[in-house]
Amino acid sequence: MRDRLQELKGDKEQMEEIMQLNAQGLHCPLPVLKAKKVLASMVVGQLLEVSATDEDSVRDFEAFTRSHGHLLLKSWQANGVFVFLIQKGETS
Repeated sequence: MRDRLQELKGDKEQMEEIMQLNAQGLHCPLPVLKAKKVLASMVVGQLLEVSATDEDSVRDFEAFTRSHGHLLLKSWQANGVFVFLIQKGETS
């Protein structure tokens, strides 16, 4: 998984710290609300990786990042877990 993230950014210094949020087992809207809280404490450009099991989180994170100025760099599913890599934007 780390190789996949490095492909996205390429900058090892920014890759040193990727914030992690485990929202598995939570249902809408909790994964997005928890991500919003974490993103508020981060600096612009920092990365957040969210893992969730709620199928609606795919649509929710697409809409959330678009409407709040963040970048959804990548999303994927593995073994029933949806993973989202978000880069904090200038607004939140």
